[in-house]
Amino acid sequence: GATTTTGAGVTTTTGANTIPASQFEQSALLSYIENTPKNTEAACDGFATAIGVTQGSGVTQTCTLTDVTRRLQSAPRLLTPTSSRLNYTATIPSTSSINVSAVVNTATNLQPAALQSSLTASFSKQNLTVNVTVASIEAPTKKATTVTAAPTTTTGTGATTTTGAGVTTTTGANTIPASQFEQSALLSYIENTPKNTEAACDGFATAIGVTQGSGVTQTCTLTDVTRRLQSAPRLLTPTSSRLNYTATIPSTSSINVSAVVNTATNLQPAALQSSLTASFSKQNLTVNVTVASIEAPTKKATTVTAAPTTTTGTGA
Repeated sequence: GATTTTGAGVTTTTGANTIPASQFEQSALLSYIENTPKNTEAACDGFATAIGVTQGSGVTQTCTLTDVTRRLQSAPRLLTPTSSRLNYTATIPSTSSINVSAVVNTATNLQPAALQSSLTASFSKQNLTVNVTVASIEAPTKKATTVTAAPTTTTGTGATTTTGAGVTTTTGANTIPASQFEQSALLSYIENTPKNTEAACDGFATAIGVTQGSGVTQTCTLTDVTRRLQSAPRLLTPTSSRLNYTATIPSTSSINVSAVVNTATNLQPAALQSSLTASFSKQNLTVNVTVASIEAPTKKATTVTAAPTTTTGTGA
């Protein structure tokens, strides 16, 4: 018998639509750049700037840095990458303000010196010490594709909700601002297993003051960095690991993002090593870890979807 009127904060979502788009691809041969998330992101942004692809308007871009040439040193016989290939892809919907023909024209005429300048500026902007040179640039390609436009959400602004006994009203999920924090560290070799990765992730979070809960999500990866070719039985062996840590902290969280960034900026290898060791021990893992270096953290704005809220009436 109760009457419910949608109120402020209740959302209505229309369905997603498929629209035409252009998929643009191009690659370049660079001097060797270590394949880390930060280096890849900076290289991607630098390439996009060089060809005139601005973010927003539904544009999505992906990049990869891959080792191309490896050189076997006479001593100590390390298999070493000597160059990197940057592969860039951008999907530009027809609703975007970006002129695809202009992007293709710019990319076709892009000179190594111009791309090198843009990449250098991008690395510098993200406080990364990377000396990059551009050996060659391949011709771009463009093909037709489709993308799914994001659903459209509108939110009520003024009505009230009255709920009768036992009647449940659920408000829709809302998009809220958040901060995406990233940092990485170079460690002694740790076998890349789910348990080791989880323990390393928790140890890193503890060291910089990120506590679980309050909608915080974190992801970590352990990747082999350096490989050594043994004289016998000539196995290609990892000798160090890179721990890449990412935390997405919504604005509704009790965590002070500025404090986390400050702690991470001043984090010393000994302190991180102590936290990692304690985390491995807590999970009964026998891992001897040392921390060689810690990269400066980065923070950028993003959004997250808050879970729907459900309330149940207790009286008419």
